[in-house]
Amino acid sequence: MSEQVVKKKKSKLALVSWILSLLYLIYLISHFGGGITSTTGAEQAGVAIATALVFPHMLCVGIGLIFNILGYFLNGYVKKFIW
Repeated sequence: MSEQVVKKKKSKLALVSWILSLLYLIYLISHFGGGITSTTGAEQAGVAIATALVFPHMLCVGIGLIFNILGYFLNGYVKKFIW
């Protein structure tokens, strides 16, 4: 007798979501990180203040990205151990 393996489908929307959030995080880091090195004097102080204000947003986007990737790849895997 042959056993059929049922492969669980992954959400395409979740895949698009984590790819877009990864691109957004890369954009945030490059935009605010590049501003510090390319300026001098008072501009550099202003960029540092702006980066400090945006850093909590960057951090939340990064944590959300990690959970999004974990949720996509562990879809149904953890549920086997709980139930």
